[in-house]
Amino acid sequence: GIIGYSEGATVAATLILHEQMRFETEGREPTFKCALFFAGWPPMNAELTKIVLADESDLTITIPTCHVSKFYPLSIFCLLFIVYVLML
Repeated sequence: GIIGYSEGATVAATLILHEQMRFETEGREPTFKCALFFAGWPPMNAELTKIVLADESDLTITIPTCHVSKFYPLSIFCLLFIVYVLML
């Protein structure tokens, strides 16, 4: 899995979208099985010219993700989520 905070969440989400596009075009298996984002922004498009917004694009992250919008101590839910997905 991958964890990103703030701009790191944007970079992680962009990397995940890039890997998904590589899988669709080249058949290369994605590296990550899950992602945990803290206080992040949306990912960038493939050209890195603008952010990918759900109401403006059909691109979606297809792996299991957990988005924490406010930075509180890591909840038990997020920990269980990570453990569950990594055990798949």
